[in-house]
Amino acid sequence: MATLAESRTEMTEMLLPNETNTLGRALGGVVLHWMDICAAILIQAGNPTL
Repeated sequence: MATLAESRTEMTEMLLPNETNTLGRALGGVVLHWMDICAAILIQAGNPTL
């Protein structure tokens, strides 16, 4: 099993104006969506048969 440090995944996403609230901060659903994508990448990297 990989250690936490070995399983690190880093993504870069661009935050568009329609993904922000009136204060210019990211909407929670957008952040959760990015976390879901990152988790899927990590799972597939650890188990290429998926």
